Amino acid sequence: MEEEEEEDRILLKKRMKGSGYPAAARLARALSDYEDRMRKILQEAENGDFSREHLKSENPEPAILYAEYAADFATQSMNYALLAALKAVDKQLSYEEKKGETTDE
Repeated sequence: MEEEEEEDRILLKKRMKGSGYPAAARLARALSDYEDRMRKILQEAENGDFSREHLKSENPEPAILYAEYAADFATQSMNYALLAALKAVDKQLSYEEKKGETTDE
């Protein structure tokens, strides 16, 4: 899983460099920044840095909390992706409808 994640990260960086759309490059950069922050937080959680009682690193509580929040963020990201896709479909349909109106005239 870690190898696949690293491959995805490399692919994202290539997309950032090759995108002709500034918004797409900004989104890719934001995702890269997010991933870097999440990776750092995961490392800290694995070390036990986020335990309320400052328990030893063997305690699973920080890693469990990290996993819960990561799942919540993933769900939120999927919802944003769905909303973006629906808006894109709506724009495409409006564009085609307008294009059809000008062709019919």
